[in-house]
Amino acid sequence: MRQALFASDAPNEYRAWAAHDARADGGYRMILLAPRLITIMRCLRGVKMHLQVPIENYAGVVLAREEHPSGGFFSVRLAHRDPELSVTLRTASNRGESTDAWRQWVAYFAMPALIERGGQPEIIDLPLLAGAGSLPALPRRRKAALPKRRQRLAFCRQRSRSGRRAKSFRNG
Repeated sequence: MRQALFASDAPNEYRAWAAHDARADGGYRMILLAPRLITIMRCLRGVKMHLQVPIENYAGVVLAREEHPSGGFFSVRLAHRDPELSVTLRTASNRGESTDAWRQWVAYFAMPALIERGGQPEIIDLPLLAGAGSLPALPRRRKAALPKRRQRLAFCRQRSRSGRRAKSFRNG
C-alpha cells in the first residue's frame, strides 16, 4: 500500500493513492481525500463502484498500535462505523512519525483525535494544532480609525464637473 503523504504547505489540496483491498478485483482500491469528502473507487466482481462519503460520517482520526509477528507498528486511520469505509492514512514502526502524521491529519480534516485502547477508540484532547482551534482575537478598532478611513475614501471618488450634465431623453 502506498502511504498517504501529507504536505502541510497546501491544506486544501486533494490527495490520492492506491490502497490494498482484499475483496476488490485486482486487490486494490483508489482513495481520494479532500478536507470535506472521501472518495473510494474500486471494482467488485466486474462492477465499478464510486463511493463519496462526507467527512461528517467518520468518527475521527485514530492512532492505534497493532501487533504482528514481525513486530508492532502504529497506524493512523480515518475511522468509520463500517470497516469497509475506514481509510488507513499511514503505517509506521516509529511512534514519533505516527504521532506527527496523526496530528497533521486531525488538523487537515478538523476531526476529533482518537486513540485506540483495548479495541475501542476514545477521544482525547490534543493541544492546539497549527491551523486548528481558536486563534487569539484581533484588537478592536479605535474610534479614530473610522473617520480617517472615510476621509481617504472621499478623495478616491471623482467629483462631478459642473459643465457636464447627464443626458436625459423624453418621449413626447
